[in-house]
Amino acid sequence: MVDYRRRKELAKELSAAGYKAEMLDSWQPKVDLFYHEDKWNYAGDSIVNAKGSKLKNQPGHPEHVMNQARRGVLTYPPSDTCVCKFCNIESNENKLPRDTSGKFISNKTK
Repeated sequence: MVDYRRRKELAKELSAAGYKAEMLDSWQPKVDLFYHEDKWNYAGDSIVNAKGSKLKNQPGHPEHVMNQARRGVLTYPPSDTCVCKFCNIESNENKLPRDTSGKFISNKTK
């Protein structure tokens, strides 16, 4: 929370740097976001952004954070105890039975 004196100091500092005083009221908060799933390129042959990598200085407005969360980019890093949709999907896929080549084994084909 910015009190009155601190606000005046920031306004002076901003005006000395060439910014308008209104900039202080509309200043966007910045947050770091983390990928909770691997992002692949369009061809699907390489990972562009790996799970756990950080996006620095993203706008912290709730709308932007919510839209990024739908894409698997959240405000906290992924962990073993993460309960987000993307980490749950990955942990459930690892529990499914696979053959020696890594393909899933269906119960219906037995």
